[in-house]
Amino acid sequence: MAAVLGIVRSHRGGIRVETQPGRGTAVTVPFPPIRGAAATL
Repeated sequence: MAAVLGIVRSHRGGIRVETQPGRGTAVTVPFPPIRGAAATL
C-alpha cells in the first residue's frame, strides 16, 4: 500500500479508505482533472 500511495501521490492523487463494520471497505483513488482532456465514462 505504501508503494501504491507513492505512485498515486506522484500523480497528484490520493487514496481514501472508508470502512464500516459488517458492511465492508470502500477504496477511492481520486486524481485531479487534466486540463483540455475530454471526459470519458
